Order: sequence, then C-alpha cells, then structure tokens
Amino acid sequence: MIICLLLITINVFVITGGADNNDTVVITLSFFGPRWDIDGNGICNTYDVSTLVGDYGATGSPEWIRSDIDGDGAVSTYDVSILVGHYGGSWLS
Repeated sequence: MIICLLLITINVFVITGGADNNDTVVITLSFFGPRWDIDGNGICNTYDVSTLVGDYGATGSPEWIRSDIDGDGAVSTYDVSILVGHYGGSWLS
C-alpha cells in the first residue's frame, strides 16, 4: 500500500497602493508531497539525501524544516532512517 500526503497551499495578498496609488497582488503557491521527498521532485534520491545531510543536527519547532521528516523538531537519525526506507521510490506518476 502506498500512502501519499499532498498539501497545496495558496495565499493571496492584496497590498493597497502607496504614493502612486497602485495595488499589488502577491500570490504564493506551495506544494509539498510526502515529507521524505524533501526537494519535492517526486523521487527520493541523492538530492534529498544531500539536503538532509546539510541540515543534519539542526533543531527547531516541529516540522520547521523539510529535512525534519518525522516532524519532531530535530533533523536526526530518525529522519535518515525514514529517508533510507524510501530511497529510490517515487510518488508522482
């Protein structure tokens, strides 16, 4: 069984005009798949490993960084274990 978590967030902000009285619309689109696909390219590969290695040992609020795969607030061996378990896998078709 394959379980995929897909989160799409769309934020729209309207910034009302300044001195020139023009309005600006800012649209932000965030897309995240399974947390083990750290770079979001659909495949668990060396790019994900490289990102996790660069962040290894970092701490913060739970899920503050994509490399915190298990969401406990620390990039640790638990995150490495999850990544290794999915290495080579893909979730996009």
